[in-house]
Amino acid sequence: MAPRLTFYKNMTSEHSSITGQTVLVTGAGQGLGRATCLAFARRGAKIALVDINEGTLHDVREELNNSGAECTVIVGDISSPGAPQRGHSTSAGSVRSSQCFSK
Repeated sequence: MAPRLTFYKNMTSEHSSITGQTVLVTGAGQGLGRATCLAFARRGAKIALVDINEGTLHDVREELNNSGAECTVIVGDISSPGAPQRGHSTSAGSVRSSQCFSK
């Protein structure tokens, strides 16, 4: 069964609880991606981190794990043909419902 996707337009607005929900964040190894991971983790979400840079990705994973957040790491370039599908199938076993952030 494919995960249900919910897109949040504004992380500061009130939404139903995301505790225990899984978010997939691309560019998770640094900058806005890292900040997005940390923001969702503070709200109780599980995080699927996706980035091409394995080193920075693992640094963010360690930071999330140290804060008590649950996360999965997917190393890859989402601009490569087929990469989004591979990333989805990699995380789909543990992902029942995904929450997506959008500005």
